[in-house]
Amino acid sequence: MKTFHLTATALILSVLGACGPLTTASTLGPTTTVIDRAKDMQVVLAFNDCAVEGQTRDAAAAEGRDQALYLSSADILTNCDAKLGDSFALVEQEQRMRVMALAVQNYLKGGDVGAARFALSDFSRAFGDADLIYADGSSFSDTMHALLYQHADQEQL
Repeated sequence: MKTFHLTATALILSVLGACGPLTTASTLGPTTTVIDRAKDMQVVLAFNDCAVEGQTRDAAAAEGRDQALYLSSADILTNCDAKLGDSFALVEQEQRMRVMALAVQNYLKGGDVGAARFALSDFSRAFGDADLIYADGSSFSDTMHALLYQHADQEQL
């Protein structure tokens, strides 16, 4: 009987010893994964805030038909993608395309054809053959190329 008590006591102590505190020195601070995820979330939030600011400025420009506001909106929107850096995959491609496309349009509406051409080449470089389609079925890329390079093509002839 003493052997049974001794064995039972040893078993209970070993089980209780395995139930030690969950807080150890290695779990006191956030893990690298948690920190990386928090940084990713900050990058996405910064992109979204930037896009909203650019779109708000675009709406104000449309309301007042103000070329300076269109240019300001385009500058803001152009910088949104740059804020992503190497983390561009964190934001959906279509969302990034819409932001960059609005920047191209706003440079054109603001009268800065050179900046619009540059932004359109950035769009093409970033997204390759991917395109946005307007509600009427026309292509964003084709439309912008036609508007921005119509006189350049005639000058080359």
